[in-house]
Parts: sequence; C-alpha cells; structure tokens
Amino acid sequence: MDNSIDLEITRRIQSATSAFGSLEKRVWSQRGIRLATKCKLYRVFVLPCLLYSTETYTLYRRHIKKLTSIQLRHLRCIMGITWQDRVSNGEVLQRAKMESVEAILVKSQMRWAGHVVRMPDERLPKAVMYAELTVGKRKRGGQKLRYRDVVKRHLKTADMDVDTWETKASDRVNWRKKIHDAGKTVERKRKEKYLEGWRKRHPSTSTTVPSSNSMGSR
Repeated sequence: MDNSIDLEITRRIQSATSAFGSLEKRVWSQRGIRLATKCKLYRVFVLPCLLYSTETYTLYRRHIKKLTSIQLRHLRCIMGITWQDRVSNGEVLQRAKMESVEAILVKSQMRWAGHVVRMPDERLPKAVMYAELTVGKRKRGGQKLRYRDVVKRHLKTADMDVDTWETKASDRVNWRKKIHDAGKTVERKRKEKYLEGWRKRHPSTSTTVPSSNSMGSR
C-alpha cells in the first residue's frame, strides 16, 4: 500500500459526476431556471461531492488539475459552452461567479491546518501532522509529499510566511481573515498566469489584452 489518494480522487469525481447527472433533466437543461440559480445549486449539491474531505488530503498538482477539469466541464455544460465557442476557463468561472477549485482547496486546507495547530498536543491529528519517522531510510530522488508540505505550498502560493503561519493560525479570528485573503491571492495569480500566457500567444497584439473578467487558463 503506497498511501496514494489517486483512488479516492477517482471516487470523488465519480460521486460528483453522478450527482451532476441526476440533476441534468430537472435543473441543468431547464431553460426556465436562471443561470445564477443553477450555479447556486451546483455549489450546494455537486461541489461538496467533488471536494468532500479534501481538506485532509495530501494533494499533488495532478489531483488539483483533475478536480479542476471536472468543475469546468460541469460549468460549461450548465452554460451550454462548447470548445468551438473559444471561451476561456477564466471566463467560465467569471460567468458562474465561482472560485476555482484550487482557491477552494487552498482555503479549506489552510482552515483545517489552522484547526489542527490550535488542537491540544495529545490530539491524534496534531500528533500525526507533526510526527517524524525515527526508523527507515529515504529513497533516492524526490520524496513523497507530506501534508505539511502541501500546506507550505499553499502558503507560498498565497504569499504568506511559511515560518510564522502557525503563530498566526493560533488566533482563529485573524487566521480566518488570512484564509480569505489567500483565496483572493490564488485567484489573482491564476488570472495573471493566463494574462502572461495570452501575451506569449499573441505577441503582435500586446496592446490589446483581454479584460480582467475574462482572464483564466484555457
């Protein structure tokens, strides 16, 4: 057993796909229901199936990409957008008034990490999070990620200090504000990454760039 969460990610995707499909005729394909209502229902009934318990997962980039692709596929289906329409993923999220899966994951995992930090030392989740192996040898090459490594990656993405975050997390109210700001930072960087890519793809039209409302990776 390699402790991989690949199988669990597959289960999450299957669960979300099933929940999405069960509402196809009653909600998504109904023209009389507003898009805003459909997106609210998607947040309530489908996203929880897709992201259930992910706050405790040791997520690799490939996992985030898989979860993101499902979210965008569903939203495109709800809006009736096909690849021929040439609508960016950022525009899809903008129309849905929804955060990206990555931003949601960053916030949920930082929220859980802060909760663990505030736990008494004898609590099992905290003991596991800070435990170190005393026996065994490290293999050659890259090492498998630990949950703490994922949290540090989120902190760097959110432009937060990896050395002082635990002190900040001990203050629940302040940490909640930091999490909110982290989500905004992740979304801002996603848009900036798309804008940079767009300029590389269109070097001759650098004076005309897409609006901030339509930024996002394709």
